[in-house]
Amino acid sequence: MNIIEIENLSHRFSDGKFGIQDINLTIPKGEFLVIGGQNGSGKTTLLKHLNGLLLPTTGTIKISGVEVSSHIKQARQMVGMVFQNADSQIVGETVYDDVAFGPENLCLDRQIVANRVFLALKAVGLTRHADKRPHLLSGGEKRRLSIAGILAMEPKIIVFDEPFS
Repeated sequence: MNIIEIENLSHRFSDGKFGIQDINLTIPKGEFLVIGGQNGSGKTTLLKHLNGLLLPTTGTIKISGVEVSSHIKQARQMVGMVFQNADSQIVGETVYDDVAFGPENLCLDRQIVANRVFLALKAVGLTRHADKRPHLLSGGEKRRLSIAGILAMEPKIIVFDEPFS
């Protein structure tokens, strides 16, 4: 089964320029994929289409058979995105609160949220920082915090924008 199916995807910005044009891509479940390219080549534009942060000018994207354009909420639950700038993704007063934010918004039981937060913080090595304010973390720790926030949501797919920056 394919987890991602993209057909004839194009995105034209308001200035008339194409960010991406005629992309066709099929990714089977369980695949690990790296998309590389120069600055401005459309990598981030493509990734933002996977969870509906951008909508196609033309073409379709399906995640586990679900068309993103017509099921944005469901797509956002299936695709977690770690942005290049970790600060833009941090919203909580404490590390714990930040990781709990997403699962709490799914209206999950408090114990389920606590368990997801613990497992996510453990996975990224931040359990001892749970009560710390995020702005006191180093840049690398903030990056790991943003990853923990995505892990706690338990998406089917995690995409990283500029993972090596």
